[in-house]
Amino acid sequence: MACSGTFLRWLGGQRIHQPACFTGFDEVRKEIDKWTPDEVERVTGLPAAQVEHVAETFAKDRPSTLIWAMGQTQFTVGTANVRASCILLLATGNVGHAGAGANIFRGHTNVQGATDLGLDVTSLPLYYGLTEDAWRHWCRVWEVDYNWMQSRFVSKTFMETPGIPSTRWFDATLLPKDEVSQPDTVKAMFRHGPWRQYDHKNA
Repeated sequence: MACSGTFLRWLGGQRIHQPACFTGFDEVRKEIDKWTPDEVERVTGLPAAQVEHVAETFAKDRPSTLIWAMGQTQFTVGTANVRASCILLLATGNVGHAGAGANIFRGHTNVQGATDLGLDVTSLPLYYGLTEDAWRHWCRVWEVDYNWMQSRFVSKTFMETPGIPSTRWFDATLLPKDEVSQPDTVKAMFRHGPWRQYDHKNA
């Protein structure tokens, strides 16, 4: 949010607009006010003059887009980084037309494909959702009985409740049981596949 806040401050209050579909924008404005170029330099180490130059360039060149790969996402605050970028694009009117928007470079094509076809915990494959009709459709595709599938869950309600994304694992682990949208807190995790370990000195 730090750099995004400076970008929006540079634009000035009259240039920042609230898209019709964007809620909570007053809270965004309050956050923006905190991020002067000097504050961004203090927090990130980027020289204030450089931040102002980039912000001015982004504000004046239309349309503008943000493009990123791993550099923005592979952090404990990666999700927040992406959200801040999207807020910046929305607030500057750089969404919904040619040459604008958020453009994410994937490391390989299956990163997105895996989400489309089953890894999204908020939906069945291909964004069918979690309704009974969606479950019945996929049970036909998988050639399994719907009632058997339902029996695998503690309740039909739970079967149709979005799961907990990996970015919020700590909620399901640390929150009181009655605040977690599942019968119990997370007790264990099984991970299958390669795990890359990065040496921060050589990253």
